[in-house]
Amino acid sequence: MPNPDLTKAPDLNGLTIVVTRPWRQADASANWFRSLGAQVVLFPVLEIEALSEATIDENFSVTQLRSTNAIIFVSANAAEYGVAAIEARGGFPQEAAIFAIGNATRQRLLEHGLSKIQCPASGNDSEALLALLELQNINGKQILIVRGVSEGGGRTFLQDTLQARGAIVSTLECYVRGAVTASADAHDRLDVVLQAARALGVMPAFSVLSVETLESLLDNLAGLSRAGGLLECMMLVPHPRVAVAAHKMGFTNVSVVPMSGETLHAELLKLKPLLLENKSPANADKNSHANLQINPK
Repeated sequence: MPNPDLTKAPDLNGLTIVVTRPWRQADASANWFRSLGAQVVLFPVLEIEALSEATIDENFSVTQLRSTNAIIFVSANAAEYGVAAIEARGGFPQEAAIFAIGNATRQRLLEHGLSKIQCPASGNDSEALLALLELQNINGKQILIVRGVSEGGGRTFLQDTLQARGAIVSTLECYVRGAVTASADAHDRLDVVLQAARALGVMPAFSVLSVETLESLLDNLAGLSRAGGLLECMMLVPHPRVAVAAHKMGFTNVSVVPMSGETLHAELLKLKPLLLENKSPANADKNSHANLQINPK
């Protein structure tokens, strides 16, 4: 999420955005939305914790690190916790290439003192990373993926594709993320804001970064979802894969948007008339729906 730009007009005024990221990242996201005029509610439904050194060592060998040709960080959290884990185990191999899955991850690595980081020019997913020229001819190369432990098992597309190209892939899991139950006070605050938005004819929008977030959100707001309230809110998701999962869960309004940079601002401005008039994009004409809903930047 970009830093607040105080030079920009607050042209997202009138919108209601619910931020579901873990507490450590939620404030930065909320401040960015607020700087552009949106009303923001914090409702984290996942939590992230560093794994203990002993737990990391149970599943990772320093020998793997010393012979690594490339290290891939799959998220900003992987950068946050993974750099420390690698440095505690002898540091980065001198000749190892460093890859970041997207710009936010790259920025976090830069903050930790790394340089010469390779990153997709556009896109922030496994597909964009795997399109890099440097990851094409990797037969026999040893590649380390730095990631977190997911309660749901997570996606293995990146690892599977690298192995299919002949790479020897190992993983360093350095943090764990899991669902969290929001407090009664958080539920009450969200309920008040959602009711006020609907009274004004505004469709609330939830910023949702993963399938796990959607699942935890449904669990937290089961009563609201059964009443149709949650399922009719706009879900802002970063990838078509998450959008497909959202539709399968019953969400009727889902928009794929970038989660960083100027493109996020531009996409929210496109959505603003629909959200303020509380019109479902599903009822818009087909071409408008296709352009707005499933064409991420």
